[in-house]
Amino acid sequence: MTNQPISLSSRCVYKATGNDVVSFLNRVLTCRLDNMADPDCRFGALLTPQGKILTDLFVFRQADVFWVDLPVSTAQDTIKRLTMLKLRADVTFEAAPEKKVVTAKSAFPVQTSEDLFVPDPRSPEHLFRGIRSDETITADESAWTSLRTQFALPECSLDYEPATAFPADVNMDLLNGVDFKKGCFVGQEVVSRMKRKTTVRKRTIIATGPTGVSPNDELVSGESKLGEVLCWSGDAGLVLTRLDRLSAVSGEPRPIEINGQTANIQIPDVVRDSI
Repeated sequence: MTNQPISLSSRCVYKATGNDVVSFLNRVLTCRLDNMADPDCRFGALLTPQGKILTDLFVFRQADVFWVDLPVSTAQDTIKRLTMLKLRADVTFEAAPEKKVVTAKSAFPVQTSEDLFVPDPRSPEHLFRGIRSDETITADESAWTSLRTQFALPECSLDYEPATAFPADVNMDLLNGVDFKKGCFVGQEVVSRMKRKTTVRKRTIIATGPTGVSPNDELVSGESKLGEVLCWSGDAGLVLTRLDRLSAVSGEPRPIEINGQTANIQIPDVVRDSI
């Protein structure tokens, strides 16, 4: 793929305004927002009280304007929930359909005073992400699937459904998506306890080799199920995997397979460093 920007049609943008935007979002989302630079972008999530991801999202800041980038499929429920949680806080969320979420492997010039393009906080050395009004940027979800596979970046609604995954399952805690030092957020007790007192069993890794693979296909070794496919593009994809089971079959003569085809396993550096 070229370094041309891609418009992400699966995402939408809301403008957040009011005197309490930062303080409110900072106390309900997993990411820290009270120390954002200008411009800046933070990656995080809104969780259930049980610690599962209702939606992932990005919060962009430019001067006193805040933009929230989130999946189209979760947007309505997310904004409704945030509106309930805010109580008397001075915060308003307004849909911005003229704005498009874009991503690319290199920066490109900002065209208007409200457009911005900054390093993707999950992989700032590799990707940029931004908010733009330029209608000439085309959508190419297959190219985005290839990119997020290459850099092991699962996204809600594309790779997993709301309220089905913990942040650790999709490496969110390793991708600058959870700030464990900022204080409370919705679901914080569960997520913090999992980090402190348990060994993470599931992580998202990269598999390569097989073709014709679909989401939910199984990664196996003999009779042992190791995980299931989240997304696939060409001959590579992301797989939610049980690390203990993967470790148990490592070095065995039986191949690791998807749909009867040998799969090569790549454990992302952030995951490997956490094991």
